[in-house]
Amino acid sequence: MQEQRMTRLAELIDEYNRIRREAGEPVMTQRRLAELAGVAEASVSRHANAVTTMSLPQAVAYARALKCRVDDLMADPKEAVNKRAASLKKRGAA
Repeated sequence: MQEQRMTRLAELIDEYNRIRREAGEPVMTQRRLAELAGVAEASVSRHANAVTTMSLPQAVAYARALKCRVDDLMADPKEAVNKRAASLKKRGAA
């Protein structure tokens, strides 16, 4: 059995729903996100379940629909920052 892993997209959908539910707004489903982002519902499912990676235009569309930044969709922003810092440090040492 393959382990189900939650991506940042899935986490952001959950976060969006927690915040918006308190404001009385409609729940964000994968179907609704697909409609708002202009992508196929199957694509949202594949991205949320880490089956495929999203393109930059899809990430921008998701970010707009979820009212977040594209950076927020990355798997682990802290890890990305640490890798970038290490890369810059390495260049400075070379």
